[in-house]
Amino acid sequence: MAVMYAFCDQKTAPRCLTLLRALRRSRVTKSGVTFPVQRPSRSQAWYRLARVARQESSVLHVMGSPQQPYLQTYRLLLRPLITADAQILKALAGDRRIADTTASIPHPYQDEDATWYIQHSRDQFALDASAIFAVAHPEHGLVGIVSLSRPTGSLQAELGYWIGVPFWGNGFATEAAKRLLSYGFETMGLQTVQGRLFVRNAASSVVMSRLGMKKQRVVHRATEKWGTGEDEEIWQTSLCEAT
Repeated sequence: MAVMYAFCDQKTAPRCLTLLRALRRSRVTKSGVTFPVQRPSRSQAWYRLARVARQESSVLHVMGSPQQPYLQTYRLLLRPLITADAQILKALAGDRRIADTTASIPHPYQDEDATWYIQHSRDQFALDASAIFAVAHPEHGLVGIVSLSRPTGSLQAELGYWIGVPFWGNGFATEAAKRLLSYGFETMGLQTVQGRLFVRNAASSVVMSRLGMKKQRVVHRATEKWGTGEDEEIWQTSLCEAT
């Protein structure tokens, strides 16, 4: 690579850089160097968004913020929220059915709510407190949010998640939450993780059960929603159970 740079001048530099990028993506076979085929067009938006996310998180890292990791599952990518997510975040979280089953999402969901939440996710990660991830799919882009919330340095966190209504029924919540639980125990050093859900939210109970969490108790009228006291189930899992 260094030899190639030595033969590049201002006129040929763009071609050199293009060739270098291609070589980095290539593989050597017995017949010589084979260049990969172009990525499928259906995934181009996925790669562009992932690249933008990495660029934005890299800039924040240079400015002094810790760099939030990227966590992969079989179908999904858990990544940091970025500024470009604001409009789709507003559209998905703005559905009343999302607010109806969550304790803290406001309705209606405004532009400023999305902007604040994106910045909040960065601030929390910088404080080594909550880990908030965008749940992204290669065909659909941002499909929801998954998070582990805790006071800075605490060994216990609360699991939170929601998936946009158009993507319900695909198992995305279970898949994303399972990966985040592993991250919480292995990287954040958590000992226990709790989950809270409205008793009437049967779908979320199924997710908690599939994650291997155990229902601990029911708290009556724990949260007020739409002017009515909501009963909540408390679920929990621990590092010992997860391993």
